[in-house]
Amino acid sequence: MAKTLEYYRNLKYPIHVEQTEDGWVAWHPDLGRLTMAGVGESPQEAIEELNDFRIEIIEGWLEQGLPVPEPSATTDEFSGKFVVRLPKELHQLLAEKAKRDGSSLNQYVVYLLARNIVLDKDKAEFVPVYPSSKAS
Repeated sequence: MAKTLEYYRNLKYPIHVEQTEDGWVAWHPDLGRLTMAGVGESPQEAIEELNDFRIEIIEGWLEQGLPVPEPSATTDEFSGKFVVRLPKELHQLLAEKAKRDGSSLNQYVVYLLARNIVLDKDKAEFVPVYPSSKAS
């Protein structure tokens, strides 16, 4: 059974938004930055233009019989749990540091990961946006 334009219209594609010298640019990493982008004077304006453009592009792909990429994983698809294997010595060092700081090993590792992500985000040129509702 072929997927319709309505099917793709209701998918939640992650959006990246970047501020440029001329305003804001929004694009779907799953569909290709060079394939389509929305521009605007605000992030919301760029996203709205991108959403309209996405529908036009996907409609064209469907008419031509071209494959349409589906969105990558969103936050809805993650449980918040994963297993990490690490050297025993590192496990011991982390556990000792967490104990000295008065936190659990889990809390300490989450803190370290979050701190690193924030530092990396400060260096990034774009901000990922995951729509909480279905994209229009």
